[in-house]
Amino acid sequence: MTLHLYDLPYELLLQVARHVSFSDLWYLGTSSRRLRVLGHQLIFSKYHIDLTDPQLHPFAYAVYSACAFLERNGQDASTCQWIANHLAVAIHDRLPKTIEIPSSLDYFVDRYVGIFIDSLLMELPYCSACQLREWNQLQPSPTYSKLDPLTSTLAEVSPAPRSGGNIGLFTIATISNTSAACYTATIRVADLFATLDSVLSMLFNATQQKSFIMAHLHRVVMQLTHQYRRIDQHDMANSGLRICVLLVCKLVDHGLLSIAEVNLFAGLLPGFFITQPTDVHLAWANAMANATSSNPEPPSTLVSRPTIGALLSQRLRQQQRKATATALSYPHPISIYMDHPHWPLWLQETKLRMMIVLDLARGLINQYHARKINRLDIQFLTNMLQETVSAFNAFK
Repeated sequence: MTLHLYDLPYELLLQVARHVSFSDLWYLGTSSRRLRVLGHQLIFSKYHIDLTDPQLHPFAYAVYSACAFLERNGQDASTCQWIANHLAVAIHDRLPKTIEIPSSLDYFVDRYVGIFIDSLLMELPYCSACQLREWNQLQPSPTYSKLDPLTSTLAEVSPAPRSGGNIGLFTIATISNTSAACYTATIRVADLFATLDSVLSMLFNATQQKSFIMAHLHRVVMQLTHQYRRIDQHDMANSGLRICVLLVCKLVDHGLLSIAEVNLFAGLLPGFFITQPTDVHLAWANAMANATSSNPEPPSTLVSRPTIGALLSQRLRQQQRKATATALSYPHPISIYMDHPHWPLWLQETKLRMMIVLDLARGLINQYHARKINRLDIQFLTNMLQETVSAFNAFK
């Protein structure tokens, strides 16, 4: 008796689907009609993408196919050009031949930009906490090593591929297959956007791809902001934000985003965080207020003769006040900050804020020298950098 894949319990297939990618499930559906139904069901259960929806536009189905093809064959240099040519032909064939061509073109550009950006975040809910935290390391490592499960020895692994001027600054301290896949997928999507922009510009003279990229980045950052407020999605939101920053840096390299647009993107980032860089002074201000406050004794102790217990309590308060004043005479002891209940969250967010600001700032500096721009108007980015550096200077 032959046991087919679709004869297995669906709960078991769902557990298997958690360990495969979108392209694996997509190409599973190309094997036969019954496996196509199974593949679409698994994609809907895992990614909440209903490919059988009758209201799904055929062009959107073609874009999902392009996402799977890019993930499977992205290592080939000609893949981006091949996908761009096919999507451009699909857009051209679906445009009306009479009027309102710009509005129809905007619809198709909006659809493929949104689907490709969302595809970068599809696998994050199924990454472990350790894999997600790999994106939030402050210091890079020149070479990476991991344990080879076959030989049980440490094998040297090449670092993630670096292309362009400022992509090398976005580094992962410890690399795994999941981190490398997310890293390379983000770069491939940025390369595809650049190729599509050139192809569509030749066909239709001008496109609004830049504005749609900014609109979808705004939408994704807002979604990540809401996820960041949930404890079970905290690390996932951090990783998603760093993927967006990497995408922005790569798009700046391709010239798809200007310095002003990157500054607008930086203006969205302060709302993502729960704490602010200036919150480091809360514990210091509280300690100063407690040390300098003079609370008079109750009237009963002033008019009546104090007891021995009252004298001991008063002497203890004086000693504690003296010890606090002695500690405050030294510049900002670290123990005062660490006692604050928001200290771990503040420190984590300050590190993440510094990494993001440095990634964006270095990318803009590279473009400043490459394009010979006279003036950099990066008010939001400058404010974030100054506030973060001032927070770190509090510990000197």
